[in-house]
Amino acid sequence: MFRVLSRFMAALVAVLIVAPAVLGATPAIPPLNPPPPDFETCHLAGLQTICTGTRTIDAGLEPTGIMCGEGADAFEIYDDGGTLLQHATRWYDENGDLTKRLIGERWLDSAWTNLLTGASVQYVQSGNITEVLATPGDLGSATQTITGATNFVLPGGAIVSAGRLVFDADGTLEFESGHQAFLAFESGDASVFDPICEALAGTP
Repeated sequence: MFRVLSRFMAALVAVLIVAPAVLGATPAIPPLNPPPPDFETCHLAGLQTICTGTRTIDAGLEPTGIMCGEGADAFEIYDDGGTLLQHATRWYDENGDLTKRLIGERWLDSAWTNLLTGASVQYVQSGNITEVLATPGDLGSATQTITGATNFVLPGGAIVSAGRLVFDADGTLEFESGHQAFLAFESGDASVFDPICEALAGTP
């Protein structure tokens, strides 16, 4: 009887020694779908996994598709994006499926340029892009909300495009507020950029 009791006590002591180590173990982050980009670092927060990161991108030179002038004087505006600063956060559920992501952006040293003359118009742009996934892990189910402002600096003043846009999962614009100059252009009204065209038509 004494031997049985001794073995029971020894087993109980072993359990008490091991239990704190088990209880104190750090839970592992589940496989994440879709996986985060390399510049983000992830940590557990309750049942969620949250990933965050910051990066700097050389935005480079790209055509805008916006044409100015007519005939021999026509030219396309190019976007010299300068430096793009991004701070990104994404949230995953307990299964490791993405539910939401947020990207904050700020563009520095940016300009629209006439490559024929070298003339340019400086702009400052900042904003947030938020995507909420109706189906966790499925980016095709995301509703996108964009908020922010773009300010073009012109000799006679400025052109500001600012407000809030909401797009559903298929890219349809569901809501807009503020002054959205770019939307006017997308709708076929290029006149909103006439002051910029005039500024770029001259010499630098």
